[in-house]
Amino acid sequence: MGLAGLIGSGRTSLLRAIFGADESAARQLTVDGAEVGHSPQAAIAAGIAFVTEDRKSEGLAIDLTNLANLESTTLPAGGWRYDRSASRRIATEAAEVVRLDPAVLDQRSRVLSGGNQQKVVVGKWLAVKPRVLLCDEPTRGIDVGTKAEIYRLLRGLADAGVGILLASSELPEILGIADRVLVMRDGRLIAEFAEGAPTEEQIMRAAAMDQMEVTA
Repeated sequence: MGLAGLIGSGRTSLLRAIFGADESAARQLTVDGAEVGHSPQAAIAAGIAFVTEDRKSEGLAIDLTNLANLESTTLPAGGWRYDRSASRRIATEAAEVVRLDPAVLDQRSRVLSGGNQQKVVVGKWLAVKPRVLLCDEPTRGIDVGTKAEIYRLLRGLADAGVGILLASSELPEILGIADRVLVMRDGRLIAEFAEGAPTEEQIMRAAAMDQMEVTA
């Protein structure tokens, strides 16, 4: 599902609210009928993962190794003992899925290109085998080749049954990958294009109007 809208429409706020990343955001969320607590930990436990738009500040511990970042979502909280070899295996498998060169696993994330950093961000969430993947501008600031790899990966996940909610300011990206498109304005969902491919003009017209409820 693609999430479109102008800058300031509330796309990022919605994703952060779903993930429980903003304490001030009120929300009621259920997964398979079970209510999900308002915290990232509760969201992760329910199978929800979040690829943030700011990979350097929020998506990565930039001065740790890529392996450490890939392992970060599978480490137990509270410093409990864990199986180091199993954790490394899971992290390595995630790196393979996102096509990250094994030679960089022990390098610090800081030295990677933007595209490879984004692979690490996506890979660390794939390590937990999410049921729902929230993506906020997942291809911002990366090269064309890596964009194509991210699109391939997201399409494969969706085909395998993972629910994906992708927010992007690039309409060609939304139109090229999404099965359905939701449009936001002023923090509200104002339009839905559920069947067939909407045009950029239709989405922009919906995003710019003051009051609108459309189902196409």
